[in-house]
Amino acid sequence: MTEDDDFEQWSDDARESYLDASAALQAALAAQISTVSAARDDGDLAAVLAANDALDVAASAYSEAQFVLTGSFPAFEVDDLDDEEDEEEDEEDESDDNTAADESEAPSNSVMILTRVVYGLRRERDVIEAGRQASARTHEGDDGIVDLAHALHEIAHDGGWTALDSVDGLELLKRSAWIATAPTPPQQSLDDPFATPFVLEDGAELRYRVDDVL
Repeated sequence: MTEDDDFEQWSDDARESYLDASAALQAALAAQISTVSAARDDGDLAAVLAANDALDVAASAYSEAQFVLTGSFPAFEVDDLDDEEDEEEDEEDESDDNTAADESEAPSNSVMILTRVVYGLRRERDVIEAGRQASARTHEGDDGIVDLAHALHEIAHDGGWTALDSVDGLELLKRSAWIATAPTPPQQSLDDPFATPFVLEDGAELRYRVDDVL
């Protein structure tokens, strides 16, 4: 229980509390995006986890403030780590049969995160050289890299896709990410090697493709 629980639904106090929580959530999300996109290696993991925790706290407060104001929850779900009673009830109600049924049940929705990054190509030879150096670190050899697409893949394989931001010969022009929910596509489309959510502009040429990078 928080002091917000004493506010009346649709009251000015509840609305002000909701706006404060909304601003805090936006700030926490911006900070989390900045921290994650700036991460380069395992040494940055502590900062990423701290940003995740701060975002979780802000999202929980936002969810509660919206409920106090409107009696409804936001479109996303937030785990309430403080609600031990609900967790205990869930554990009591859960059975082996229900668990098996949950595991076999297909998801009813999916979440798509589409990321697009555009770089200006200033010196292709520098990018290829960076790819050779990255390949030497991961494969103990430059793997015969002679083309741009292979070089970019090796750089990303060595340091993650954000490693391209600091490669000589490339200039980051734009980064954007779309998050959307949609009905889960049929398994056939998931297995189709030619299925893609991306559309290339006229004149663009697909030089390389990497799927299932986990």
